[in-house]
Formats: sequence, C-alpha cells, structure tokens
Amino acid sequence: MDIQTFLRQVLRQTPFLALVSLIAALIVVGYTWTQPDKYVSAAVLHTGIITGEAVELGDDSRLDRLSVTAQVKNMTEMLESRRVITEAGLRVLHGRLMQGDVPRFMRSAPVGSPLHDADRVLAIVESYLDSAQTFTVPDPAADSVLMAFEEGAYGYKALSRHLTVEELGGPSATGPAGDLLRVSFESSDPREAAAIVRTVTEVFRTAYGSWQAEEARASREFFERQTEQSRVLMQELEDQLEQFKIDNRIVNLGEQTSALLGQQERLQELMQQQSQIIEARRAAVARTDALLADAGVRADQMEQWRVSSEVVSSENRLQDLQRALTRAQLAGAREAPLLLDSVQAMRRKLDTRLGELVVGTQANLNQSQADLLRRRYDLLIELDIARATRQAAMDELQAVSPRMADVARGGARLARLERELRLAEQQYTSMLAKLSLARSYESRAASTNIRVIEPARVPLEPEPSKRGLLVALAAVGTFLAGVVVLLGLEYFDTTLKTPRRIERTLGVPLVTAYPLLQPKSGKARGRKGWHAELARVRFVAAARGLRQAIVDAKGSTYLFASLTRHAGTSTAVRWTVDSLVQAHRTVAVVVFCRAADDPAYAGLPHVEAPMPEPGHRLQPEAVHADPAGVTVMHVGDAGATALECSTEADIRALLHALAHQANIVLIDAPALLGNTTALEIAPLVDHVIIVQPADRSLSPAQERLLRRLRKQAPAVLGVVSTMVREEHLEEIFGAAKRPQS
Repeated sequence: MDIQTFLRQVLRQTPFLALVSLIAALIVVGYTWTQPDKYVSAAVLHTGIITGEAVELGDDSRLDRLSVTAQVKNMTEMLESRRVITEAGLRVLHGRLMQGDVPRFMRSAPVGSPLHDADRVLAIVESYLDSAQTFTVPDPAADSVLMAFEEGAYGYKALSRHLTVEELGGPSATGPAGDLLRVSFESSDPREAAAIVRTVTEVFRTAYGSWQAEEARASREFFERQTEQSRVLMQELEDQLEQFKIDNRIVNLGEQTSALLGQQERLQELMQQQSQIIEARRAAVARTDALLADAGVRADQMEQWRVSSEVVSSENRLQDLQRALTRAQLAGAREAPLLLDSVQAMRRKLDTRLGELVVGTQANLNQSQADLLRRRYDLLIELDIARATRQAAMDELQAVSPRMADVARGGARLARLERELRLAEQQYTSMLAKLSLARSYESRAASTNIRVIEPARVPLEPEPSKRGLLVALAAVGTFLAGVVVLLGLEYFDTTLKTPRRIERTLGVPLVTAYPLLQPKSGKARGRKGWHAELARVRFVAAARGLRQAIVDAKGSTYLFASLTRHAGTSTAVRWTVDSLVQAHRTVAVVVFCRAADDPAYAGLPHVEAPMPEPGHRLQPEAVHADPAGVTVMHVGDAGATALECSTEADIRALLHALAHQANIVLIDAPALLGNTTALEIAPLVDHVIIVQPADRSLSPAQERLLRRLRKQAPAVLGVVSTMVREEHLEEIFGAAKRPQS
C-alpha cells in the first residue's frame, strides 16, 4: 500500500473518524463537568543547603553541585516518604476528630469497619503520634484501624497522589541547584488543602531536624573513631622509627653515609698510593740487584740476611706494627702516636741489625758493594712497609663495604618509615579538620535551617479548568488512534482489493473489474438512485472492457475460471454476453456442471448439450446454436466434473461445433477449489480468463491451483476482479461525478 492509497482511505473515512472524535470529546466534557473544582494550596521552603555549603567551603564558585543536588533530592524524597505523609495525614485526622468533625471516609466506611468508632480511632491516632519516633503502636488492636486508615482519604496512597514537591530555580548552566522547595496539595476542599500542606511541612521540618541531628552525631562519632585510629597509627610509626634508629645507631643518616663514603675514598686513595710505592720499590730493588750482580755479588750474599731469624722476626714485627699504625691512623685512634714510635723504634732496630750484617760481610766485599747491599736492604724494608700499609687499607675497605650495604638497606627502611609517618601525620591532620567540621555541623544541626518563607494559605479561587485541553486531546487522540487503526487494517489486509495488488499476486494483467453492488431494477431517487445508476454504469464499463479484450484477443473459445466459490463468475459471463450481443456478436455459453436454473442466465434461451451415450462419439451436426443471438448450453450434472460427464474428445468436438456456429464461445466452469473442470477444459480453449473476488486473499492451496491452471492453459488473457469497492474502481475507471446534496 502506497501513501497515496492510504491518504485516500483516510479521506473516505474522515466522517466516521470525525464522529468518533466528537463522541470522545463529548464523553470528556460530560466527565469533566461532573468533577468538583480543584483548589491548590502551596508552601515554599528555604532549605539552606547552598548557604551551608558556602559557609563550609568559603566560596560560592566552588560549590559541589553534585553534593547540593543529592541533598535536595534527599529532601524531596523525605517530603514524599511514607513516614512524613502518613504522620501528616494522622495529624490532620486528629485535628478534625478533636473538633468533632468526622471525615466523610469514616462515615461512609463499610459496616463493621473500625473507622465507625470515632473515639476509638482518636485514641489510636494519639497513641500512634506519641510513639511516632519509634513507629510502634502500643495497642495491638490498632493494626486494623491503621490498615483501614491507609485506604481512606488521609492515607498515604490518597495523599501522595495529590501532593507535589518541586524545586524552584533548579540546576542551570550558570548556577547550582536551587535552594527553594515548593510543596503543594490539590483538593476539592480549600481548607483541607491548606491544612495538609501546613502539616506536611511541619512534620517534615521536625523529621528532617531529627534526622539531621542523628546524622551529625553519627558523623562526629565516626570522625572521632577515625581520628583516634590515625593518632594510634601515627604513634606506632613514631615508636617504630625511634626503635629502628636506636637499633641501627642512626643519628644523622646523611652525615653517616657521607663519612663512610669519605672513608671509602680515602682508603682507595691510600691503596693507590701504596701500590705506586710498591711498584717503585720493586723497580729500585731490581736495579740494585742488577748493579750488585754487575759488581760480582752473588745471590746468596744478597739474601744472607734472610738466614738470620732475628732479622726475619723483626721484619714481621715491623709489618704488624705498620698495619696497626695504618688502622689507627684511619680510625683516628689515640694510640696512633705510640704505634708510630714503636714502628720507628723497630725500624731503627732493624736498621742496626742489618748494618751489623753488612759489616760482617765486608771482608768479602768492597765498600761500593757494601753500600749497594745496604741500599738493597733499605729498599726491601720500605717495600715491606708499603705492602703492610696497603694490606691494612684493603682490610679496612673490605670492612667498610658491608657497612655501606647495611646503611643502604637501613636508609631505605628509614625512608619508608618516615614516609609512612608523614602519611599518618597528614591523615591525622585531615581527620582533625574533618572532626572539627563535624562538631561544628553537629552544633548547627541542633536547630534545623529549613524555614517556611511562604506559608500555605487557603486558596480563594479554584484552579483553572483543563476541560478545553482535555477535550482537544481526546478529539485529536481519538482521530489519530483511528488513523493508526486504519493503517494497521490496511497493513495486515491481504485481500486482492486493488488492481496493483491483483496483478502483483496473480502475475497476470487486470482486464476489468466489476463493482461490489449489482444494479437493481426499477427507479430510485436521491442518493440511493445515484448509487444504483453508478453500479449500472460500472458494470457496463467493466463488460465493455472485457468485450474489447476478447475481441482484441481474436480467439473463439474463452474459459472463465475462478479459484474460489461465489466469485461472481456467472455474473461476469452474463454481463459480457450482453455487451457482446450489443456489439452484434453471436455468443454461445457453455455452462459446465451447474444447475440449469442459475439466475445469472435468466431470460436467455437454454438448450441441453447433445452429449452421446457412453461408447459413442458426439456428432457435430447434432449441435445447434442460435446464429443470430445467444445460446446457453448446460453440460453435466451439478457437482460433477467435465470428464465424469463426458470425454475429452466429445468436449473438444462440442466446442469446435459451437465455434463454427457462433462468433464467440464463453465457458462457465465451477470454482477450482473443489472441482477440476476448469483444469480439464483449459487445454481445449483458446484463452483462459481468471475471475477473482477482490474481498478475498489467496490461500496456499489456491496458489498451487493457479500455477497448475497457468501451466495447462494455452494462454491466459488476464484476470477479472469482482466485488470491487467503488474507491478502488476509481483507480481503473476514474472518479464518478457525485450528485449535489
């Protein structure tokens, strides 16, 4: 369905849609007319949220919008909570009962309801309000009263439907959430509306103050616990840091580390110096040995001093003293001068002894050789002293390296402890600040900052009626709903009611279309007469269209086949016959397997087909048709098929004989659904014309029959659509001129 077709359908149904819309509007008018006037009383509350936030933060530009919005939302939810509304309803009911004014919902309560006893209800309400902080009811029999109250006019359901809480000056692009709340209530009684708003705001202020104080107390206790935990943690970390310094003898880690690094550098420098001295002394000893060898001194004479145990012992003692002196000098010990004196004394002693050894060997050596030998002894002693000094420095350097590693590990541990202590101090400081704010908030929470800046007043005028808007919405909504219903009906309608759908579904071109209503005999006036005349004109036009298609096809035999019963096949054949006769054509109509009293062929001459007995052949000369008019010939009994009544050869001979006696032979066969006559005759004719009603759709079985028919037929002239509505006929024949009203 295209948009143009749908719009035409809507335009055709516009009067009906307008009528339905009018009825809906009248219903809304009647309903709203019986409703009582509505009065709205409202109060405006100043929450003080933004003011409080600004005081705490000190700068309006830094307001936490999320926090403010959350607090406003909490207030709104508390105003609309069951606790506040229920208590407000009970207080209003209590006030009316104290004045002796029994509400209507109590007077109209069912028989046996506990609400009938006003004194009993008053006592239960007072008990409930006295215990409102804990929401317990001392009287166990009060449950039934409270349950009945919940269903009454002052219950939570009834009040919450008419209570509205809205924010004034809500969030915007340039400012935070609003600081004002508007509480309104709608009722048919203006005094009752004002009383409920006053009570709700008062109950809310009390409940919010209690909740705020409880929240402030809980917040203060929480931060006190957190502060104490932070203090304990900080104290533990301080103790751990102090104990770690004591255990590792840390006074000033930086200075101690610098001292170790300086000592390590000095030791390395000393080792390098002594290594250079050792290399120099070795070279000097080697040169002296070469000179002694050139002077003729033997090697045993050079090493003669090694034979003396006293000299060797003194040499070892000198090395030990030199190492001790080096360690003492590096450590800055007090005994360093004494050790230096001991080293010098041992050196003098060793020099004396070596001198004696040289003098003892002068008998074999000259003065020059003796001087070289003494020089060699001195170089060897200096070499031993340098080795001892380097060894002492190396030992000290090996002792310093583990201490450096210990200092590095201790420094990392110390840095971690100090960092944890700093974080603990920061946390403790933060907790102290938050505790101070919590205590300040608790002191302010003792008196709620919610103020009623515009109290509820008794409204003098009812709210403007929305009757016009409701009527317009009902009319427009009903009209649109009708359009949607039409769209749904059109979308799910699978009948072959339009020419385009017929051609697309059947796969053959549309030849013509007959209207839904048949023209009636006689004359009628007004719109009925116009409809009858229009039907006659449509039938004539359809018959002419089919006649022209038959003439243009230039065939002699045409089979009218329908896929379903009551398709209007006989009617289409009859109108086609009349149109052909008006065009001066002779027509023979063969009606297969139908009753002879078919009203569609009333007034036409009927003859029985001269079908032979079984075992005989049809003689063409036995077939007689009116050469100047119309002949209707019936073949076979109703309900049977063509081949059950005759043979294919006899049927072929019959059609051949009629084709010679008449210009055109039209064959009216039963519907394919339940009778195979059309399938049996289709191969024997020149053209097949399919008759399909527009108010039906094709079933899978009919689609299979259609495929078989098109396969067996020599040629399919097209489809004739019957029972077509006028709006779809206009697509074929054009719009008819309607009479003036």
